[in-house]
Amino acid sequence: MWHYLITLRRYARALSKSKRIGYVGAQGNMNLGDEVLCDVMRILLSDFGIYPYRATRRDLIIESLVPHRKLVNCLCLGGGTIIGKPLYLPPVRELLKRNLPAFSLGTGVINPEFWRHCAPWFQDQQREWIRSLKSFEEVTVRGPISQQILAGQGIESTVVGDPALLLLEDGIPSPPNRRILGVNIGTSLGLIYGEDEEKVVLGVVKACTELQKHGWEIQVYSIWPMDDAYSTFLAQSLAQPAKIFRYYTNVRLFKRQVSRCSVFLGMKLHATILALCSHVPSIMLEYRPKCRDFMVSVGLERYCIRTDELGGQNLASLVEVASEQRSEIQQVFRAAAHVYKNKLHCLAERIRQAVS
Repeated sequence: MWHYLITLRRYARALSKSKRIGYVGAQGNMNLGDEVLCDVMRILLSDFGIYPYRATRRDLIIESLVPHRKLVNCLCLGGGTIIGKPLYLPPVRELLKRNLPAFSLGTGVINPEFWRHCAPWFQDQQREWIRSLKSFEEVTVRGPISQQILAGQGIESTVVGDPALLLLEDGIPSPPNRRILGVNIGTSLGLIYGEDEEKVVLGVVKACTELQKHGWEIQVYSIWPMDDAYSTFLAQSLAQPAKIFRYYTNVRLFKRQVSRCSVFLGMKLHATILALCSHVPSIMLEYRPKCRDFMVSVGLERYCIRTDELGGQNLASLVEVASEQRSEIQQVFRAAAHVYKNKLHCLAERIRQAVS
């Protein structure tokens, strides 16, 4: 019920503005990763209403009620791995029919090497997406791997980083007094490298058990209700049961709590990005290609390990390395994040000019 109220509030807030961005991206799913991307869109383009457009009957009804039947003034693909997915193609096509300026804002591109073997829709949808992207004013993407995929299809794009980088905290805090490892794991309905989620969870349990023997405290973070089962299993499987923190919609509270960790081990992309933005050295469990796309973009690919190459011992060792290299990781990440933040703000200004 709560997430429906959040969605209704977003519609009301968007309609209160005279000019609106047609936002195409995931939102309203009680998933912190989706919520943070909606939040940063509103921060970056605060002078516009951010209308979550889906090309549904509801949108047509609302459009009939607004002045001049102009519901949105611009199409904007949000962050997240959107380009290539069939769910988001209908709203993109509908808004392009209206000759609106169109942009992508640090959007991820689905990786053909991963998806073509498990998704029957892949080839047809890719061709349709490429045709649509050729009508965009500007295509910007999350990372260099997304850029390479589009380049192979004849689409020029610019890497501007993940929009969540806008939430980078100012100043670097002192290291925590205790050795605390924050851990985020979850489900992707089996669509992961190795296709064995239980094996991944057991590998993380093994690593956390080893780290507890060396004085580490484990905290578990769930950012989506469907991740709770694996989070609970992990927390209860340890010799010293871990506390579970659940943050599905509140980005601020997640960042405040995770900032107390010494190192973060994350499976879900935006849980890990938010930890890095809170100055916590982080290791990415690469369950899909998007994870490496991001880590390469910020120069931290050394701390990215695929879920089909997971071993409890090497994962525990990598946590120790990340703890020892705390300052270096923070400096590398901050340098990259500041570059991308500037690019994102410049892109926002170009969007404003196109709309006005």
